[in-house]
Amino acid sequence: MKKDRSKNKTASKKKIEKERSDRDAKGSVEDYKKQLAELRSQITKLGEIIDKVEDEKYLIEMNLKRALADYDNLEKNQAKRLDIAMTQMTGKLSEQVISVIENLKIAEKISKDLEMSEEVKAWKEGILSVKTQLENILADYGVNSMNVSEGDDFDSNNHEALTTVDNPDMRGKVTEVISDGYMIGD
Repeated sequence: MKKDRSKNKTASKKKIEKERSDRDAKGSVEDYKKQLAELRSQITKLGEIIDKVEDEKYLIEMNLKRALADYDNLEKNQAKRLDIAMTQMTGKLSEQVISVIENLKIAEKISKDLEMSEEVKAWKEGILSVKTQLENILADYGVNSMNVSEGDDFDSNNHEALTTVDNPDMRGKVTEVISDGYMIGD
């Protein structure tokens, strides 16, 4: 009988352990299901966060590209404005320098008919040297004489007529150059 009791005790223990194991397994499966549902929820939330971050990244990239394009346009516009300002400044200064050059040219023409001492001739050469220097300075800044001569074709886009001459041979031609024309740039 002792044997039967011990068998019954062992069977009872096994039965209790099995029930515990089944209960633990049942609890474990339910725990795993809860953990799996929680992990899926976290994955969904992380996916939403990633989507939001990617959207923000896209917006930042677009804003950066737009800002860089605006900056590039600003630089181009600034360069154009600077170029225009330089051209205007060159034009204003050139007008004043050209006036001086033209006066020196008139003085040079008149002096050809005068008798001069060697000292005066040397002084005249110095003045003509200054005139040449002024012309070279203008050329350095892109202001050049148009180099029009008598007999050249008259171009109303580039030449200014003060009067007309009744000479059929000179029709459409420059008959006299009163003052040289100058151009800024090409």
